[in-house]
Amino acid sequence: TICPTYKETAMKTWDRVVRGFEQVLYSWQSRQLETLSQRVQVAKTFALSKLYYVAQVLPLPGEHRRKVESRLSSFIFRGRHERMSLSELENTCENGGLGLPNIAVKADALLLKQMCRIMNQPEEGSFRLLGYW
Repeated sequence: TICPTYKETAMKTWDRVVRGFEQVLYSWQSRQLETLSQRVQVAKTFALSKLYYVAQVLPLPGEHRRKVESRLSSFIFRGRHERMSLSELENTCENGGLGLPNIAVKADALLLKQMCRIMNQPEEGSFRLLGYW
């Protein structure tokens, strides 16, 4: 989606991506995923990958991150009121978690990786791309 400003374009793009993320989770809600680890694996494989693709080129705004975390928590815990925090699920299995990635950290790392790749390119014109971030 192209808008007059970069910020509007980024926000509309993230709106569309988050809707796609929600649709993936919705499509998996009716399936018989009995354990937390099964739901976390589905979220990591099918839903979060949609976010990571765009996070390589556009920073993830805080409001979208909070919305994603809320929807993700509802999916993993099936809407129950008694929930563990997502930060607890981010721990490794050995430390009592399920290996769920920290969404904000992963998105920032993917963007930084692309920035580093551009900075290491020999063409001088590639540095102009860094101005978008």
